[in-house]
Amino acid sequence: MLATGPGQLCGDCHHDYAKNTPDCIKTADYFHDTITQLDQARTRFIAVSEKFAARGLDVEPINNQLTDLGDALKKSRTYVHSFSRNTFQQAAAPGEEAVKRADVLVNKAREEFRYRQIGLAVSIGLIGLLMLATYLKLRQMEK
Repeated sequence: MLATGPGQLCGDCHHDYAKNTPDCIKTADYFHDTITQLDQARTRFIAVSEKFAARGLDVEPINNQLTDLGDALKKSRTYVHSFSRNTFQQAAAPGEEAVKRADVLVNKAREEFRYRQIGLAVSIGLIGLLMLATYLKLRQMEK
């Protein structure tokens, strides 16, 4: 509904009532772009969180940021009707910060998963070497 193109509720209204005010269209585009970006980030983080949870990683910090992002998204959607870019930005800013914090947490989770994979590979290799050494020692004792 926030889209500003032809045939969209906001777009039609802005074009009809703000023909001589290009800043009005820019503000509506800004509202649309910001809310769309926050919503896309939320969707992306939900998918990543589910993937990490399936891998056994702690996703609570990411989910906390998702909650903050969802709250900011709801709040910023209501502030669209203030028609004030500054007021809207104050409502959307916590969501944008939550996106940044979630990005950091996702990167840390990816690093931890890689660390776990390397640790698992090393431990399997060591166990294999110990098994081989035990086998060779048993063959030597049989002779």
